[in-house]
Amino acid sequence: MVLLCSQSGAKNLDAMFGKARCLMQQRTYGLALDLMNQAVVMVSDYLPAVIEKMRLQLAMNDWEQVVDTAQRLNCVTCELGLIVDLCSLKL
Repeated sequence: MVLLCSQSGAKNLDAMFGKARCLMQQRTYGLALDLMNQAVVMVSDYLPAVIEKMRLQLAMNDWEQVVDTAQRLNCVTCELGLIVDLCSLKL
């Protein structure tokens, strides 16, 4: 598990996103997902982190977790639309 603990707040969150993006480019989805899980724990209502987490779950073909994460966003009516939108994004 990758930890970025040297900074706090928004800078740490930005570092996590940057590191996760680099890991995604290297197709190291598991480590990137660990970082996004940390970001979600840090700021649970920060939607970009949750959506990025969903993109990683999608890249890992973990459909049950994608649906579960979408449901946690209380986005029941747009859940399938969001998944279709995520499918169209270049990973």
